[in-house]
Amino acid sequence: MACAAVFSAHGSTSLWHYTNLDGACGIIEHGAIYARAELRRRGIAFPESHYFGNEEKEAILGEYVSCSHMPPWGMMQNERQEIVVMALNVGACDAEGTCFCPGYSARAEYISTDIVTWTEDEHLERLYTGTGYATVQGAEIFVPTVISGDHTTKLCFFNQAMLDAHLPRLIEAGKHSRHAYTHTINVTVEPSRFPRQWKDFGAPWEDTNE
Repeated sequence: MACAAVFSAHGSTSLWHYTNLDGACGIIEHGAIYARAELRRRGIAFPESHYFGNEEKEAILGEYVSCSHMPPWGMMQNERQEIVVMALNVGACDAEGTCFCPGYSARAEYISTDIVTWTEDEHLERLYTGTGYATVQGAEIFVPTVISGDHTTKLCFFNQAMLDAHLPRLIEAGKHSRHAYTHTINVTVEPSRFPRQWKDFGAPWEDTNE
């Protein structure tokens, strides 16, 4: 599959995955982003908040790591815990069996047994609209079982206070990592990777009225 050519044609240089702070530390320490089913098999704790849509979708799509061709604002906007947006290189899609859903998979219009058959370049192309760099929001890319830490290029925080508060935990996770990283993972403040409305109103976990 020549995914790289499709990504390049649309100016996509990264894939995106988000998680909470515990998840980010676990990913750094284990050197991998594991699918939910694989986390269970390995006895690794993880947040239960992700919504699959129904039990069948969870059983099938839980065997995949969900990421996207642009940060999934629709999924992130109601998160009540601090989250980190992770940038991955597009080579993560080279794994055999990677499939592409042109919208959020939890929607009733998408059937999990269909999604896992959408593995060709033409299916990746459906994540885009128009020509050149135009993209659509709300699509998902499913990579089977695991994405190696070697594909992680950057961790993005919403603001400097978050980065300052949690960087020591990430550094400590790196010191205890079971993975032999051969590259540097950048840690940055990039509010543009988070839902646009957060710029004006703040992230949900910063709501002081609750």
